[in-house]
Amino acid sequence: MHFEGFRENQTEWKIHLAVHNPNSHRLKMEGVQLVALMGSDTLAAMRSAEPLDLSPGDTTRIPVDIALSNAALRKAMSEVGTGMKSQVTVTGDAFYHTWLGTKKFTGAFNKTYEVDFDRILGSMGNRLFQGLFLAP
Repeated sequence: MHFEGFRENQTEWKIHLAVHNPNSHRLKMEGVQLVALMGSDTLAAMRSAEPLDLSPGDTTRIPVDIALSNAALRKAMSEVGTGMKSQVTVTGDAFYHTWLGTKKFTGAFNKTYEVDFDRILGSMGNRLFQGLFLAP
C-alpha cells in the first residue's frame, strides 16, 4: 500500500491485490468489491470490474486504486498507537464467470493486515499527515 496524493477532500492510495485460483479448473473473474475496515469502521470501499482469467493454481497481482475520505483517514490516524501501526481488515466479494452468467462469490476475501504508517508515509509524511488530520 502506498500514498498516491491528494485530490479535493480525499487522499488517494494504491494497493496491489494478490488473487489466487486454488481450484483445479480455470477461473474467470469479472471483478471484485472490497471494503477496508478498522474495527467496525469502514475506511474505504472499492469495486474493480477488471476481468481476470486465472489458470489452475495461478496467482496474479492487480493494482487497485482507493480513494479515502479525509474523515476516514482522520479516524484511522487517530486510532493508531505511537508506533503508527494499525490493524485493517479487507473483506469482499468476487464476481466470476460461469456458463450461466456472472455469479457472486460472497466472502471470497477476508484478511487482516498490520498497516505500518511509518513505513508507508516516511517520517516526514508521518508528521505532515498528523498535522493535517489530527489538528484541533
